[in-house]
Amino acid sequence: MAEIKTKLGFWDILKIQAVVCFFSIIGVLSKTAAGFPFFSVEFFAIYALVLFCFMIYAFFWQKLLMRYPLFSVYSNRALLVVWSLLWAVLLFRETITLFNVIGVVIIIVGILVISHE
Repeated sequence: MAEIKTKLGFWDILKIQAVVCFFSIIGVLSKTAAGFPFFSVEFFAIYALVLFCFMIYAFFWQKLLMRYPLFSVYSNRALLVVWSLLWAVLLFRETITLFNVIGVVIIIVGILVISHE
């Protein structure tokens, strides 16, 4: 059994964010599937891909929890909002409002406050 690290370094946070980023892709796939008719082949194909991605995510999430404290991993998961905003702008051409930016700043400051020793 691997020892749980108590202090996260740059590479540790990068690993956690890679898994969180992958999780955000599930939202992108879900929004894409919503653009197809409900019982269409495309709809079911994309949702099958969503379920497959959930399985991959769950596997790597469990690996993270075995290696890092739940507190550290879960607090970094809050950056899912940042990834979601990034995909919204890049893939769906949505606009970011001032309130979106303020919300992201509050989330990042909260993570820093919670993570600081």
